[in-house]
Amino acid sequence: APANLATRQALVQAASSLAEGFHTLDSQLDVIATQSGAQLTLDLNEINQIGSQILDLNVRIANSVATGDAPNDMLDQRDVLVDRLAELGNVSVTTGALGAIDVNFAGASLVTGTTTAATLAESDLTSLTSGKLAGLVQLRDTTIPAYRATLDAIASSLVTQTNALHTAGFD
Repeated sequence: APANLATRQALVQAASSLAEGFHTLDSQLDVIATQSGAQLTLDLNEINQIGSQILDLNVRIANSVATGDAPNDMLDQRDVLVDRLAELGNVSVTTGALGAIDVNFAGASLVTGTTTAATLAESDLTSLTSGKLAGLVQLRDTTIPAYRATLDAIASSLVTQTNALHTAGFD
């Protein structure tokens, strides 16, 4: 009923509400992406702290083993830290001299025996395949952009089809 003013106003209001819905959803996706990035930064900081703690334990364990002691409590503490790293991403551990370990996290060297604890950045995580960090990166870099692209495609299609119908219509 193109001649009916109330129907035309209702259509304009519905279209405005739909457009606002698209904008709201896009804003929410942006917030989720931002929060995912912030959580990723926090988790990287935790990984670096754990690396420092493992290095400290490696030194204490090596000193203890060198003097003939059995550092079982420290070994357990270090195992708990390695388990926490495994929750965050893929970890590989190699045992070295005097009970010290080397820890690689997602393809990057985090701890090397009793000498080095690296500070990892996201760009260092070349082989991130599992854990919480992999999920966050997947969400931020793949899932949310795909949702946004789909939302954009729906909105674009709706605009194109509405304009085509409008052009073909009459008053």
